[in-house]
Amino acid sequence: MPERIKPCGVDILACLFCFAGLFFPTFLLEKANRLMPGDSVSAFYPLGVWSVIIIVATFILVLFSGKLNFAYGNVLRLSAVSTVLVYVTVSSAFFASNVMEESSYARVSFSTGYWLLFLGCMLLYLQAYTTEKRQSIRFLYTSIIFIPLAVIVFSGFIDSMSVMQEYINYAERFKKEIVVHLMISVGSILLACLAGVPLGIFSAKRDSAGSGIFDVLNIVQTIPSIALFGLLMAPLAWLATNSAMLKSAGISGIGWAPAVIALFLYSLLPIVRNTYEGVKNIDDGVREAARGMGMTSMYMLVKVELPLTMPVILNGIRVALVQSIGNTAVVSLIGAGGMGIFIFQGLGQSAVPLIMLGTIPTIVLAVLADSIMQLTISLSKGAHNDRT
Repeated sequence: MPERIKPCGVDILACLFCFAGLFFPTFLLEKANRLMPGDSVSAFYPLGVWSVIIIVATFILVLFSGKLNFAYGNVLRLSAVSTVLVYVTVSSAFFASNVMEESSYARVSFSTGYWLLFLGCMLLYLQAYTTEKRQSIRFLYTSIIFIPLAVIVFSGFIDSMSVMQEYINYAERFKKEIVVHLMISVGSILLACLAGVPLGIFSAKRDSAGSGIFDVLNIVQTIPSIALFGLLMAPLAWLATNSAMLKSAGISGIGWAPAVIALFLYSLLPIVRNTYEGVKNIDDGVREAARGMGMTSMYMLVKVELPLTMPVILNGIRVALVQSIGNTAVVSLIGAGGMGIFIFQGLGQSAVPLIMLGTIPTIVLAVLADSIMQLTISLSKGAHNDRT
């Protein structure tokens, strides 16, 4: 039987966030222009009184529907949450459109109330996601929440909101930087996999060496990212100065090279640790059976040990990938690009919509990466079960 979600502390907290957001005085922020301070707009203006009442009733039903014992209850709950989130977002955009008709310079942005409501909806989603064991259903939950939001974003329904106005202004650069963000984060993970999996296997086979490897990797994790960038800048700048080949490859003290190396170093620990744990925890009887069949150590590693440990290794890669996508936002400080450009530019200008233009895609990329990796792990477990 599928696991049911019952009202619990997380559900109650999530609904409290939603209620607080709906009744918070500053649900939206209306500005005369991009730089001027704004006026508070409550949820009753873009939504209307009856809509707010219906939304409150919906969240109450979502809260207590966990007690109902019926199939796909979580799907219905999350569908209701997704519907509310889409309705609130589109209604806010229509309100912003009416404001912009009066003045093309005016800006309406999501403010504290909206983000409290959004946080509550995400908590309800995460509660369903984390308590569901089947990866395919987890992927379904993610699709229910994020696909409708993606549709209204890419269809232009919310182009009147200030964050989308920022996107329109920076559209070409946004497309370039999101590709750079993915290339840096995924590239560093690929390098970490090439180095981390062999290191994990070596650590599992040689306990004395493994202790030293983990000591070094743990020390790397304690170094703040900005400090690590600083440590890498000087030697890379020296190498680029003294090697025409490295300089022609684009390696220098700033840019993509120190960013990829730093993210590579940060990504090693979860991959090495999970590979180590996976190989170390294989039952000795399995190895004895493989040796009894005449397998060499290398053949046994490829045909027995790695397939058995693959779900554990993939879980380490999942952790490293999500961590890398988040950390890539910082590398813009050393000229590497990525979504961090918009975040730090927005901080410098006190422009919250510009900050959101960098923050929201980073979060979405991390959630999508996590969901895809979870599904991959589930498929790898299924393939292993088929073989056994």
